[in-house]
Amino acid sequence: MNLHNLLGWVSSVLFIITLWGALHQTILLKKLAFTGARDKFANLSVSYFFAYFLGVFLFYTYGYLLPDADYFLIATRGTATFLAVSMLTFLWLGKKSTLSFSALLASVLCVAVTVSLMANRKGLNPTEFQYLKLCMSCVTIYGIHAYTSQIRGILTNKSSQGLSKVMNFTVAMKDLSVIAYGFTYSLNDSWPLIAQAVMNGSFRITLLYLCYRYNNDTRPLTIQSA
Repeated sequence: MNLHNLLGWVSSVLFIITLWGALHQTILLKKLAFTGARDKFANLSVSYFFAYFLGVFLFYTYGYLLPDADYFLIATRGTATFLAVSMLTFLWLGKKSTLSFSALLASVLCVAVTVSLMANRKGLNPTEFQYLKLCMSCVTIYGIHAYTSQIRGILTNKSSQGLSKVMNFTVAMKDLSVIAYGFTYSLNDSWPLIAQAVMNGSFRITLLYLCYRYNNDTRPLTIQSA
């Protein structure tokens, strides 16, 4: 097995481990949603969780619509999509805000409409694939706003309550493996993948640091994060 294949397998295994992190985050939000006042969610950003949903759901769609369906992408990103919708559900139950409800409704409608369309059609033409890739690029740009919003929420409220250290750690490790994997390709082909992983991994490491800097036991203020 050459280095390219080895790093590809490592990255795949690490993504499976990130599902454990996503499950941990979902359970944490569930516990928080049923244990008190809405101010416990004040430091949590709706944009942050919605961006996670968009990222995994678009990769699920991409894996399904490939000429030869990628069942690893379908299984792993499909599971992550279910967990992401669950996170948004508990986030809405905790925040009870218009924004959190809108994000939950948009995610459910997105899944329902897209899955129903995919059930009646298999495959995309080259132009449609370009549009799908453009959507994925837009989500990456939106992710910068989402991460920034979440970081601002932690710093404003001096609390990381409700954020999973496990999820941030596992995703950061996965992104580091993706960066290494990207360098096994020509940079002309792999620089978008590397750039996305560097951006995502850097923000995850920053969030992980803030989770330890402002521990989950600190009572947040009541300033809501978007």
